[in-house]
Amino acid sequence: MQVINSKGTLNDSNGKQILANVEYEIYCVSPTKETFGTWYGNFTLPLNNTVSLDKPDKYIITLEDKRKGTMILTRMQIRPDTTIYYEFQGSGPLK
Repeated sequence: MQVINSKGTLNDSNGKQILANVEYEIYCVSPTKETFGTWYGNFTLPLNNTVSLDKPDKYIITLEDKRKGTMILTRMQIRPDTTIYYEFQGSGPLK
């Protein structure tokens, strides 16, 4: 499994930028003869963030190295340290 720690942008499903400089942690599982490759990950935002993200809406992430992928938010949790923790699942390739 490859782990990618990168900054990038978060765009809505139409490609309009919602957030810049989001720090992602992405896990990429390579395909095998029996399975397709997958990717998933997480990011956090400050609780006082003015952008409202809904799950299970689709979003597009663009990483620093210009790779893009569509993802679906699967979990949102407000943490005691005043951040919002998001988990997502990749939908299609990250390229």
